[in-house]
Amino acid sequence: MSSYISLLKDAKRDLAGDFAPDGMLARQALLLAERTAAVADSCPPGQAAGWDMFGAYLADAVAELEADLDDPAVLTQEVDPAGSDADELREEAAGLARWLADLYASAAAGEAGSGWRRLVWAAVARRLDDAAAELS
Repeated sequence: MSSYISLLKDAKRDLAGDFAPDGMLARQALLLAERTAAVADSCPPGQAAGWDMFGAYLADAVAELEADLDDPAVLTQEVDPAGSDADELREEAAGLARWLADLYASAAAGEAGSGWRRLVWAAVARRLDDAAAELS
């Protein structure tokens, strides 16, 4: 297992107990998932399109989520998915996107946050669902 795949798994584990939709851990998990799409640069052309769309949906999700927030999220380390096992990377990236989509959809349906933030979380959940579908 590559260290990048470990990072994807760790992101899920870190958020499992205490998910805050606008929290830094959640936003860093989104950035990590978005960064995964860089693997498209080293994929055969037939696989690159799915990764490109995955990255585009994730970029939209990050932009929507952070549009009204004061402190942009950043990855705390330089990461590169190149060299990871392609099938396992696809599985973990899609799994993280689906899992985050479920968390954001639940947050949107809940009582926490303003009505506006819940609309934003719902939009983020839709983008994440779309992203995961690109890799399925």
